Amino acid sequence: VRANTFAAHFLLPPDSLQRLKPVTWDALTVVETATRLQVNVDTLLIALEREGLVASADAATLRHLKVARQDKPDPELPPTLSRQARARKEALLERGLSTDYVRLCLEAHDRSLISASRVAEMLLVDEAGLAEVADLFRWSPRHGS
Repeated sequence: VRANTFAAHFLLPPDSLQRLKPVTWDALTVVETATRLQVNVDTLLIALEREGLVASADAATLRHLKVARQDKPDPELPPTLSRQARARKEALLERGLSTDYVRLCLEAHDRSLISASRVAEMLLVDEAGLAEVADLFRWSPRHGS
């Protein structure tokens, strides 16, 4: 609930909701709008309630709706990735390592701020695993370990 409320305020500020055309918020419209805005249904409903665009009772009847899994693209896993690269990135994400975080770690090494061993530790891999990550991100160290 807290995460969805935060997301409603962060991702759907009042001015963004005012840009939506006045509509009847039925099941189809809610799911289509949540899909288009790339938020979950609960987040959208919290924002709509907050702005008085949907009554609490109506929102409660719509809370069971979900955006279909295939309609939730993950920006960390673009369709252009090979099957092997996708599997590796998924493994990193399962450990909580986003692309941005990995790139920051690699950049810190390139700027001689940390060693290769420290990068491996930060990425939760051993030195051999670091080679796989380097390959995945097409990275080669710019300075010695």
